[in-house]
Amino acid sequence: MGELHPISLLLKQAISMHTLQHGIMKDGLVLFGDNTYLNSPFLATLYPNVRRGSCDYYNFYHSQVSVLCSCALSCLFFILTLIYLQS
Repeated sequence: MGELHPISLLLKQAISMHTLQHGIMKDGLVLFGDNTYLNSPFLATLYPNVRRGSCDYYNFYHSQVSVLCSCALSCLFFILTLIYLQS
């Protein structure tokens, strides 16, 4: 996966830490993280070293969600940058 913008990394870390400390997630909801984080009740991470089966399917869909979120955040940062530059 490509590198994240430093602001994305900071946001990702802040959300994870706040969730750990304050429990802001509703039951049954999770954040999607990569293998730098441990799997937990509020953070879904990839299965390591799989090639076939349901774990591989899970990893595929997990990565698709991750790419979609990264694209959405990039678009948001681009729009906010344009708004900031016009003001």
